Amino acid sequence: CHHLFTRNGSVELIMQGIRVQDWSDFVRPSLLPVELRTLWAKASWTNGPAQGEARWDLILLARKQVPELEWIRIARVESATNQIFHCTLQAKGERFASGAISLPMQVRLDRFPPVLRRPLDTALQGTVRVKLPSAWAVSWPIRPESFQLQAQLQGTWSQPVLQVQVQTGRWKGTGIGIHSNWIQKIHSVKIEARLTPQQIRFSPIRVEVGTVPVQASFQTPVRPWLAVLRKEGSWKEALSKVQARLDLPRITGTVFQRWFPDRFGPSGWVEAHVALEPGFRPTGTIQFSGLRYQVRPDQSPLQDLKGRIVLKDRMIQVESIHARWAGGTLEAKGKIDLQEGQWGPIEFSVWGTNLAVVRKPEVLIRSDAQLQIRGQLPDQIRVLGTIRLGQSLVFRDLQSLIQPDVRHPETRPPYFSIKQPPFRDWKLDIQIEGSRCLRVVTPVFEGVLSAGLHLQGTLGSPWMTGEITVEKGTVLFPFGRLAVIGGHVTFSEEDPYNPIFSIQAMGRNYGYQVELHLGGTLKEPALTFHSVPPLDTREILLMLTSGRIPSGAFAYTTQSRMQKLGFFLGKQLLSPLLGGTGEDRLQLRIGEEVSEQGSLTYTIEYRLSRRWWIFGSKNRFDDLIGGIKWRVYER
Repeated sequence: CHHLFTRNGSVELIMQGIRVQDWSDFVRPSLLPVELRTLWAKASWTNGPAQGEARWDLILLARKQVPELEWIRIARVESATNQIFHCTLQAKGERFASGAISLPMQVRLDRFPPVLRRPLDTALQGTVRVKLPSAWAVSWPIRPESFQLQAQLQGTWSQPVLQVQVQTGRWKGTGIGIHSNWIQKIHSVKIEARLTPQQIRFSPIRVEVGTVPVQASFQTPVRPWLAVLRKEGSWKEALSKVQARLDLPRITGTVFQRWFPDRFGPSGWVEAHVALEPGFRPTGTIQFSGLRYQVRPDQSPLQDLKGRIVLKDRMIQVESIHARWAGGTLEAKGKIDLQEGQWGPIEFSVWGTNLAVVRKPEVLIRSDAQLQIRGQLPDQIRVLGTIRLGQSLVFRDLQSLIQPDVRHPETRPPYFSIKQPPFRDWKLDIQIEGSRCLRVVTPVFEGVLSAGLHLQGTLGSPWMTGEITVEKGTVLFPFGRLAVIGGHVTFSEEDPYNPIFSIQAMGRNYGYQVELHLGGTLKEPALTFHSVPPLDTREILLMLTSGRIPSGAFAYTTQSRMQKLGFFLGKQLLSPLLGGTGEDRLQLRIGEEVSEQGSLTYTIEYRLSRRWWIFGSKNRFDDLIGGIKWRVYER
């Protein structure tokens, strides 16, 4: 075979119309959708390296969002040691890339086998320029208004260097949902890169987002990524070699408001200077002050939010976070350990003072909180501490509480659930305490409650044990009322979603001493009545709900009965609107007795202070009396 290679010779090759489909026995067309329109090559040699020229026209067939691409390339050997390549790329007749590369090499065709030599110390030269073709710009959902790339090849065969510069104009995004708004905020991008066989470096990277210049840098060794491509190394090992930096100048709240109009207000500022050293070691600081941030649309925003976060030695140290929230103050500090690129242990302390943790038309819950957040991110976390309830109000209809759906956490005690991962798996160990902290105003009950509860489970499926005590209360009926003399609602560990009731109330109505006892559970309550003089349950209910007095000592007219019922219903409708944080100053009690003349007694009291009251009354002897009372003890 070596006799075919002579010291002097020439060769010429011409090919036309070569389609991948014609080679389907060897190549799947879907993997390489190309067509070789023309190929012409000619080479000659005389007692030495070959010289020649080659031209070809290669078509990359159109695919989704990529039009037909035409690759025209010319290769010419101009001397014995210099190989020149000229290349042009076209899309629908528009040239968008061109360049020339000088690759020093020798090709010997006068011997067998042919020899290709590359002088290792000879300089490499080349430049390629690329712009965005209009045929592609109109078809891409994410695209810049302008795009320019310039690449320069330098160095030698033994140490090649590729310098790349990229510059774009304003970016556009269509048909990509929420990310479209972010893309359109990018006004320009400038990137300079340097690639060698040992290292890839991007420095600097400048991105102008709106009016804010963001600068970054990135570099990594090449060898770990080659090992990943050869499936001989891991992504974790390659990422551990990365070195990066991000510099964010002081940005005002007005900029964040333009970026995130549903989250941020116009006040405050943020500044960040952070870096990532090899071995997943973050460094730098993040500072912010005076921000207004909306966590959820149905909650109060965090106002005057300020803090400082330090990154050092695989540690995220939150030195301080302070904010005004829900009418109170909120503070936090803590740290997060980073272990080999993974989340490590977390330890945070959170303090809250006079926080309206629940603020709805029917519920207002205020509390002080001291909480600890500890564990292993993302889902092996415990939230423990104490919540002390302050002056709170509940106007909620008890019907929604009496008939819970235990299949859904938000509709069973304790009536809340956080479903977002990983928070839903965080475990709870929180003591809830409060003395005479909760005032309840409902159509059938008004009272003041104390709490001693233990919140457990997870944020996604919480439950609680403990006891709620009725310190003072009144059970309301349209034509009567009973004062609570003792009451407890107990949440047991065996069935925490089905609390046990033990509430006793009594009061004098129309000359009868009526006693009520509520027992059983939330699912199966048991209600019993007793009275002196004795009445059966039906007679007691008729007396309290419709004003029918068994003794006949007094009878409501139809008009007065409707007025009484209207007063009862109106009071229940207005009490949520007029209710305050304290107890009612004005108290009116009608019908405790029936007087000797057959009329109802009444008592009216107005509270001046905690112990002093002004009162007036008409007793069962039809006497009108009044005065000032001083209460020695109030339960």
